[in-house]
Amino acid sequence: MNPQEQNQNPAPQEKSFGATIGIIIIVVIVVIGALYYWGGKMANQNPTQPQTTNVTATTSSATSTTGY
Repeated sequence: MNPQEQNQNPAPQEKSFGATIGIIIIVVIVVIGALYYWGGKMANQNPTQPQTTNVTATTSSATSTTGY
């Protein structure tokens, strides 16, 4: 066998997944940043209806039954 024929069929090389993993990490960081930005923007919007809160006040004499 000629040395030239041996160089034409090199041994298969292992594939590197470094670039793929790097792209996945970058995409995940961009998605998290977009969600963070979108959440902050949603929190700053004025609601169309005002929020109401129900407050119930009780006195201790009305709810206390100590038996004295």
